[in-house]
Amino acid sequence: MISEFELGRIVGLIEADGCISIARRRQPNGYITYSTRIEIANSKKEILEHVKNQLGYGHIYLRNPAGKRGRRESWVLVIPSEMAEDFINMILPHLIIKRRQAELVLEFIKIRKSRRCWKYDHEERKRIEEIIREIRKMNRNGVHLMKVMQKSGLD
Repeated sequence: MISEFELGRIVGLIEADGCISIARRRQPNGYITYSTRIEIANSKKEILEHVKNQLGYGHIYLRNPAGKRGRRESWVLVIPSEMAEDFINMILPHLIIKRRQAELVLEFIKIRKSRRCWKYDHEERKRIEEIIREIRKMNRNGVHLMKVMQKSGLD
């Protein structure tokens, strides 16, 4: 069981340096597959290792080696797709900035779980593509601190 303190740390990392989204991949046969994409990026691998140990799952990889374009090393903790629903349900009550993205990914998971196979009908595929577009639009527009503070009653 993760303590409230550790949960707060994880939520803070997701809000600041995380990604909650859906990945779309075209297979060699032309078929399109979808999967959840939940990541936390940080220049300190130790922080991500600590989070991984607290969760009991995840995979860490080096995204950007040191020195590339004058940047520091960048590490990424990836939450496995099979743990995405549990992870989102754990953090959702505490999310502010990325709450809507998390809700949309949960909707995608619900659609995916309703299928016996990975083939979606036209309406399901259409809704998944709408979800992806909505998440991308939110990520492109960003979230302004003042809006977050107003939503939280901190203004």
